[in-house]
Amino acid sequence: MTSERVSPTQQPLGFDYDEGHSEQTLTALAGIPLLVQAFRSLDLPRSVGRNVGVKQRQRGLDEASYVESFVILNAAGGECLDDFARLRQDGVRGLIGHELPSPEAARKFLYQFHDEQLIEQAQQRLLPGQTSYIPEENVPLRGLGQVNVDLVRELARRGEPQKIATIDLDSTIIESWKQQAQPTYQGGRGYQPMLAVWAEMNLIGWLRNEQREGGPHGPLGFAISVRLHASLKQHIARLPGSAWKPYREDGEAVSECADVLNYWPEAEEEKEFGPLRWVAIRIRKRQGDLFGDGSEAKHFAVVTNVWDWETRRLLEWHREKAGTIEAIHDVLKNELAAGVLPCARFGANAAWLRMAVLTHNLITALKRMALPEQYLTARPKRLRFLIFNTAGRILHHARRTLCHIADVGWRDWLRLMPMPASG
Repeated sequence: MTSERVSPTQQPLGFDYDEGHSEQTLTALAGIPLLVQAFRSLDLPRSVGRNVGVKQRQRGLDEASYVESFVILNAAGGECLDDFARLRQDGVRGLIGHELPSPEAARKFLYQFHDEQLIEQAQQRLLPGQTSYIPEENVPLRGLGQVNVDLVRELARRGEPQKIATIDLDSTIIESWKQQAQPTYQGGRGYQPMLAVWAEMNLIGWLRNEQREGGPHGPLGFAISVRLHASLKQHIARLPGSAWKPYREDGEAVSECADVLNYWPEAEEEKEFGPLRWVAIRIRKRQGDLFGDGSEAKHFAVVTNVWDWETRRLLEWHREKAGTIEAIHDVLKNELAAGVLPCARFGANAAWLRMAVLTHNLITALKRMALPEQYLTARPKRLRFLIFNTAGRILHHARRTLCHIADVGWRDWLRLMPMPASG
């Protein structure tokens, strides 16, 4: 007779918690200072000082320390203001050189980005039948956006020169049941911010300056999928067979493309973007089969200001980065703190989202400036597991602060992110 092997999972845990050792300085976030070093190396504290002036008193945390604290909250996995209370109990404050704000102090800081008068002005501009509106940003909120621009500019300056900047642009719905939230096209209520990602760099922002330092110079070329209005359908229907060129094939359908010539729907668009090029796509079933609606072909269209590329190359470029922005939406809402807005004040919620965006871009910067190549595609959730949420013991010896960790190589990562020159 053989005895059955007992699984360890069927045994009680072989230890007890020995609680209350507050005299030992420990941290569960020993990897967070790496991200803080990226924040400081990119000279963001000075950018915050220039652009985000909300403090009226000198006491307490300055603006840069507040913004840095919100970055820490996002990176550590916090998703609401109350999570600052938990962060304040961790020893990481001994590594970053300042305290973390209380939930109430963080809330009051966010309120500085809201201006009720701007909300009222936006509501007054509503046309009959409209319910949603976009208020103007107050000066601190615009300044917080400029901090992100400065981050993108500095990271681009330090990295390899980029010849192409593909901008993937889309909005996303952040569900909310607050009274101030507006109805969305999907049903329900919420907010719908518009975001843009520099696909080659995985950075969220808008590169509007044609002389952008460290990045591609010159005007931005774009290609955007457009709705088939009746007039556009008519122009596509009149295209001769010789205009259609091979585009792509699969096992079920054949796709062709063609330039739609002599089509000018909106003179105002021409003024802003220059002459626009309209490209049609035609998809037909193999063997002459019909689609489910009985049609022989389906048509789609793209509008662009790029004229010097062959049609097929243009469409392949347009498709190449498809889905990039959707992945960013997922990261911001499900791996950082953008998915749950903290209050009913529009400007404060916008600042909360903007600091989640800033955290995303800082994580991208950390990966590009310091971390080994194996981390380049790691999302925040994985970096949290591998690096940020690492246990450490903090010691003070010979006027030095040390953080004991089990991993190796982190000291070298810090050295790859030097502090900016003073002045």
